[in-house]
Amino acid sequence: MSYGWYCITESYCSDAILIYLLYHWHESSLRFHLWVIFLMSLHLQVDNYIGKNHLFKRSIILIKAWCYYESRILGAHYGLISTYVLEMLILYVFHFFHSSLDGPLAVLYRFLDYLSKFDWENYCISLNGPVCKSSLPDIVAKAPENGRDDLLLSEEFIRNCVEMFSVPAKGYETNLRAFSLKHLNLINPLKQDNNLGRSVSRSMHSP
Repeated sequence: MSYGWYCITESYCSDAILIYLLYHWHESSLRFHLWVIFLMSLHLQVDNYIGKNHLFKRSIILIKAWCYYESRILGAHYGLISTYVLEMLILYVFHFFHSSLDGPLAVLYRFLDYLSKFDWENYCISLNGPVCKSSLPDIVAKAPENGRDDLLLSEEFIRNCVEMFSVPAKGYETNLRAFSLKHLNLINPLKQDNNLGRSVSRSMHSP
């Protein structure tokens, strides 16, 4: 098993950490941790792409604090959302509404407004727009309300990130698995059959 050719941003994973992962984790655990590293690297690329004095990073810090201290919805080990899922949700907000975001508070407002009104019962979230559950296993995205011309990330940028950060399938995973529906459904832009919200339990939705 060789992962030496992976392009991992050194800000997140030094050679020493990579060597440790290769020698001290089982393959399944290693693949999971590589997914997390690649998602973090994707977010770094997005932060550099957005600019505005690291608006993406600053917004993550604010919204993460709000979710942990105010709403108490952060913590995958409690059946709540994980940190990298939260960051991906923030990425979706930037992708759809970047032209109206001029500071972290504006991002927090749009984050709460959009996700509180999202039709979670019938749709999944994806970078291409909401995906109707009834269309699965086909990923058929509904056009965003503000149209596709005003999206932040171009198809070329997303395609380049997929090529750079995707974990290749093993021999017996060459065929795409069906997307597994859960209580929170987020389509991984790096691997579309992977539901990033799979750790969220029903209790998170309870009043």
